[in-house]
Amino acid sequence: MTPKEAAEYLMSKMNDDNIIFDISIEKLLHQKQDEKILEACRVLNFSMTANGVLYDNSKRGIFPSLVDEMFIKRKENKDLQLKYEKLYEQSCLEEEKKEIKKHISKYKSAQMAMKVGLNSLYGASGSEYFVLYDTRIASSITYCGQLSIRWIGERMNEYLRGILKTNKNYVIAQDTDSMYLWLHDLVLASYGSKQPEIGERIDFLDKIANGPLQDQINKQFNALKDYMNAYEQKMFMKREAIADRALWTGKKRYAMSVWDMEGVRYDKPHYKIVGLESVRSTTPMPARKAIEKLIEIILSPDQSQERAQKFVSDFKKEFLATSINEISVASGVNGLEKYRDNNTIYKLGTPMHVKGALFYNHNVKLRGLEKEHDLIKEGNKIRFAPLRLPNPIQADVIAWENEFPNFLDLENYIDYNALFERAFLAAADRILGANKWTSKKVRTLDQFMM
Repeated sequence: MTPKEAAEYLMSKMNDDNIIFDISIEKLLHQKQDEKILEACRVLNFSMTANGVLYDNSKRGIFPSLVDEMFIKRKENKDLQLKYEKLYEQSCLEEEKKEIKKHISKYKSAQMAMKVGLNSLYGASGSEYFVLYDTRIASSITYCGQLSIRWIGERMNEYLRGILKTNKNYVIAQDTDSMYLWLHDLVLASYGSKQPEIGERIDFLDKIANGPLQDQINKQFNALKDYMNAYEQKMFMKREAIADRALWTGKKRYAMSVWDMEGVRYDKPHYKIVGLESVRSTTPMPARKAIEKLIEIILSPDQSQERAQKFVSDFKKEFLATSINEISVASGVNGLEKYRDNNTIYKLGTPMHVKGALFYNHNVKLRGLEKEHDLIKEGNKIRFAPLRLPNPIQADVIAWENEFPNFLDLENYIDYNALFERAFLAAADRILGANKWTSKKVRTLDQFMM
């Protein structure tokens, strides 16, 4: 194909926005895309992104230059963070640990700031107020990210299936920029009937991850770079966590029992928790701690459903005996004017926490207590709790800012069972359900007939 033929062919495949049409991630992923398009790109020294946008490879763009500089700075700070995390695990002196923690915090903050800056370039390119605004660039980043993670996931699955001679799925989860490999079969195949201790298993997986698995990842990303004729290979993945147990309740919601994090080895497992209620600021602190403990029970070697059920039962007693100011749900409040109704106090479809704030303000005004008790204002941080009906204010929820409004005489109408369900039990059931467990003992028909 000559340069002229290549240019003519690409032009024939472009829409009004100068984007190649009939491009799909599915076709690219399985290398079934029109090969003439990709050949034409190579002839003209263009790279093509997964949404059909063409980029000139004759010189480096401003975005890659900015990203490279920030990426190097982030890596420097990340390396220092990991260095001090290793020192922290090795240290036995409390005073020394305090000093090391300061360094960890410093370098973690610096590298996270760089990470946010790097990620913001995508958001900026999709904002009409940015000087380099172009939705084609934003779309290119999104589509290429999707193609890259699916490309590496499918090929790592094929690689492990080939080694282990099975049809199992070894990529058990993927996210925007990460994948999770199940390597239990690989350990069994390597050790046979021998049952190595946890330290030996972690050493083995570390060696495998940083050796053949890393080599295969690099090889496959280089293949993607050549396939799309990218300017240079900039897709990198490094081993993060080695865990012996994990659970998922949904996308970006999981917990892992981690023994090694990016080369930092632990004497006992650390629990990496992402997206679950134990890490959400809106979850009451007692419930957060209880969810963390429940996760530890599920991920522990001596796990049992009975142990988890007993913990849930014991925690409910503790929860019901705790001050309402500690176990109520925290939230910011917005939309007070939007949802306020002069006749019915609130409109249909009002969120529960907003309804609670409107009930509070209405009853403070009704009693003429504005001087003694501040009204809840837009943007305030509040706490709220469900109420049993009937009650003195005929409301199913009440909100407040700092201390529960005792002047409304609602102490005996708090629906603690509903609050326990909302603050803890719903989350606990989702987490236990991931392990096919329940929070209460369930009698089967066979047991009932005995």
